[in-house]
Amino acid sequence: MALVSTLVSTLVSTLVSCLVTTLVSTLVTSLVMALVTTLVMALVMALVNTLVSTLVSILVNTLVNYYTITYND
Repeated sequence: MALVSTLVSTLVSTLVSCLVTTLVSTLVTSLVMALVTTLVMALVMALVNTLVSTLVSILVNTLVNYYTITYND
């Protein structure tokens, strides 16, 4: 009877350990992936925003300069 009790105890302990390890691993992986995804998206959006803002500013300045040079002579 002691052998069966030991086997059941070992089996339950192993199963619980595997479940906890899998759960923690999954949670950590999900959190890290969410964090990395959020950071990458924030960086990409900031880069795109800066690039678009710069290009629009250059375009507007070029058009204003062209208009000023063309029609003020």
